[in-house]
Amino acid sequence: MRQPLHPARTRRQQEPPPTDRKWTTNHKIGAGAGILVIALVAASMLLGDGEPLSDTRLLYLAEKTTTAPGLLPEPILERAREIADEGGGTLDAAAVAEHVIPVEPVSLSVEVEHSRQEDPTKRRAAIDGRLKTLEQRLAEVPVSPGGHSLYAALQWIADEAVRGPVEVWWGTTVFTGSVEPMEIAKLTNAEPAAAVDVLFQSKIKELKLDGVTLHPVMLTPVGDGQQPLTPASEAWRAAFVEDMASRLGARVSAPLHDGATAAAWPGAAQVPTIPPIRDLTPAIGPGQPAPVDPDEQVLDNVSFVPNLPTLVDERSAQDIVRWAKGRHEAGTGHNTLTVTGFCARFGDADSARALAAQRAETIKKLLLDQGVPDSDVTTVGAGYDKRADPTKDPTDAAQRVVVIQIQPRN
Repeated sequence: MRQPLHPARTRRQQEPPPTDRKWTTNHKIGAGAGILVIALVAASMLLGDGEPLSDTRLLYLAEKTTTAPGLLPEPILERAREIADEGGGTLDAAAVAEHVIPVEPVSLSVEVEHSRQEDPTKRRAAIDGRLKTLEQRLAEVPVSPGGHSLYAALQWIADEAVRGPVEVWWGTTVFTGSVEPMEIAKLTNAEPAAAVDVLFQSKIKELKLDGVTLHPVMLTPVGDGQQPLTPASEAWRAAFVEDMASRLGARVSAPLHDGATAAAWPGAAQVPTIPPIRDLTPAIGPGQPAPVDPDEQVLDNVSFVPNLPTLVDERSAQDIVRWAKGRHEAGTGHNTLTVTGFCARFGDADSARALAAQRAETIKKLLLDQGVPDSDVTTVGAGYDKRADPTKDPTDAAQRVVVIQIQPRN
């Protein structure tokens, strides 16, 4: 009968390893080779930049519409040069209109006879030539004649993220998003976070941008009849993109602004000019007409930083606060002040009330700083539970305000 197999135990395996055994010639050769390899690696790091060559995967999404400048923004040019200096990588690019149309990628690795080009001047010249070629490819790629889909751009990023971590630079005006479910013109009356709440009721919430490092580049709108964007517009689109991409799982850097105003790409998708979000409501000053209701004054909600209770221009708000203080003092002992924050009907109701209440408290603090007694100021965060202007649609920008009212004391 066959016995169970066991590992053979030889006398050599049972003996403890000797501590005084001399090295053989083969041992010496092996050890010497290992030391030599370590020395070569150390020397290369000391003589080089001290870091291994990189192989960065870089993506650039270019909005190709009639309001977007037809060139590669300076931030993406600088990043491509940096990657070439770090050791190389690849740059994939695509034009975005109603759909995303990829173009042939370019290499960011510059070599001479199978070795890295060490001359920085020659390396930069080679990279700049390839980037110029990439611009030409983006100019020539055909896109749909109308519409611009931010959703399509995000979908492409999500698809690329499946392949592994990726660095994405996204050049867009944002406001040209005109294809469902992201018709941006309908959302700009909302706070950026509330606009994102609305988007996340659609299929966009299914996108995953985990592993994506996103660098938004805000393009300057161009074209016939296009007015410059206001500071309120700039603040809104930056906050909107940051919030949206963060919720999708991307690591988002602070949006950069590119001031280039070159003509749009040839054959770009036709989109309407971008209506700027209006800036601060002019404060009442000497010689200016009184408000329609002498017992009420309105602070336009764009007086506040998007998504925050922080004032953009406190001095402008102070003019309205001084008006309220004067009206209060004229009826000392007979009236009180009510500060109510409102929002347009977008997004989560609880969040709208909370932000509205915080903004009302910001104005109350200014009133107290002016000497108005705390007991004479009441704050309310109405959110969109009721309308600031009953004559306007609940989603109209007229609802995004803080109202100061003079009311008779009960």
